[in-house]
Amino acid sequence: MEEKFVKLLASGIKKLMKLYTICEPPVTKAIEFLVMNKLYILWFFVYIFISPLLILPFFKSYGTSFGVSIGFYLLTMFIAYVAGDEILKLIENIRPIETKKELEYLNPIFEELYNEIKETVPQLPKIELHIIDEMTVNACAVGHNTVAVTQGAINTFSEEQLRGVIAHEIGHIYNGNTQAVIWNTVGNGVISVYAFIVRFIFNTLFHMQEPIQGKTYGVIYFILNTFYRLFNFIIKCFLFLGNVILSGNSRDAEYEADKFAFDVGYGEELNQALYTLQKISLSPDASLVERMQSSHPRISKRIAEIENMIDSKEPYFALDP
Repeated sequence: MEEKFVKLLASGIKKLMKLYTICEPPVTKAIEFLVMNKLYILWFFVYIFISPLLILPFFKSYGTSFGVSIGFYLLTMFIAYVAGDEILKLIENIRPIETKKELEYLNPIFEELYNEIKETVPQLPKIELHIIDEMTVNACAVGHNTVAVTQGAINTFSEEQLRGVIAHEIGHIYNGNTQAVIWNTVGNGVISVYAFIVRFIFNTLFHMQEPIQGKTYGVIYFILNTFYRLFNFIIKCFLFLGNVILSGNSRDAEYEADKFAFDVGYGEELNQALYTLQKISLSPDASLVERMQSSHPRISKRIAEIENMIDSKEPYFALDP
């Protein structure tokens, strides 16, 4: 009897270990996503609970307006999941690599870089390189699998520097930053739609009371205008606060993507690209409000962080060791 119990216990432990082996990677990745994008996720839930208040006057209770709002969010999230990448490409004017020169120069760089990173990070999703026809020196990660570089970046950075910049952008996709941005774009979009509806109703009421404005001595207009201005002020404050909070998360995400580039072996290349970018982007000091809403840290701080990692010669382990 005791021997049978021991066998059952051993079998149960083996099954648990097997289940742990299967579940551990996605659970770990999910936890990393939550930690790296905590402010994005927190603010997304703020959107979810605040937005029903804007349509509450149309329903009997907050619960009903919350249910309607959740339905709208689910629909919007589904659209974002299915077609979000293509919509963002269209909005940002991002196109695929097309010309012979682009194919011959960029494809070998990207394919070699991607395959090298894939060896270090086997769970890296399929990623495609695209181009933005702008002469500003920039690069970005969009949606689930798109990295885009501007014509200005292609013309300005050396081949090695370009590898470092692209590795950084791949880090954004790996860390889930672009997914978190999609969530908050959806949240911001829903709030904006609700705000538009409320403003439309206010403007309709303004027009409706015009014929009787003289009879009411402008009292109704004054009340409506006061509420309208108060509503706009609250929305502006809410969006400004969200911008400040999300910019803080975005700046942290830049450091994490820099560390990703370092971990996969492109820290020095990225560092040189940042030095080049620093030379061509020096401008007068930004105001406090502008710094609060900036999505990127100061370039010199990013360079210093990367140089510390290079000098220490120890991986940061933004990736699983």
